[in-house]
Amino acid sequence: TRVLLDLGLERWDFRRADDTAEAFVLPRDTFESVARLETQTVLGSTTLTLAGEAGWRADWEAWGMNAENAPKRSWRRGQIGIVRETTPFPLAKLNLKAQFLAGSDLDRFSAPSPGRFGGIRVRGVASGRVTPERLALVGGSFAVPVGPRLRFEVGADAAWAWEERSGYDGRFLAGVGVGISAKGPWKTLLEASASYPVSTPGERGVAFEVFLLRPL
Repeated sequence: TRVLLDLGLERWDFRRADDTAEAFVLPRDTFESVARLETQTVLGSTTLTLAGEAGWRADWEAWGMNAENAPKRSWRRGQIGIVRETTPFPLAKLNLKAQFLAGSDLDRFSAPSPGRFGGIRVRGVASGRVTPERLALVGGSFAVPVGPRLRFEVGADAAWAWEERSGYDGRFLAGVGVGISAKGPWKTLLEASASYPVSTPGERGVAFEVFLLRPL
């Protein structure tokens, strides 16, 4: 079992764009302190995660269209997760995951939003597209080598979102994707993927991502 305590300080600054409505009241610029306590327990090929997180904003006022969003200077969020990683045959990797996230006094800046970066991800769904109060997520991926320096991966994710602001009551989200990873020059790792949102609010389209990673 591993216990992690993470403390951070973030700065939020907001500006108007050319198409920002005149009646839209910007959130107040502020500092936000965040504390996260996480425990991870490894049981063979299964990892269990339990985490709690809280944030406090130094200054915050009502914001949004005609200042309709109430000011919430503090928020709390919890997460339960399970990941199982196995090797069905040599050099192949099967990854299965399930997560549940919920909180209180959340807004669009603190809600557990699935995105293309970070620990909460639904393939193909754009970051910030859904900001729910509660989110249940399942997913899986399967990776196999297709050469001495190349691996191929296929995966799918599904989630259910509850969000009073948008009227979501178990709104279904889903996405699929494929990717490759290869050894790059100077001890780097090249990753490329294409994903598509099967079910998502707003427009749907293929998302392409390319990463060049260098371990420190």
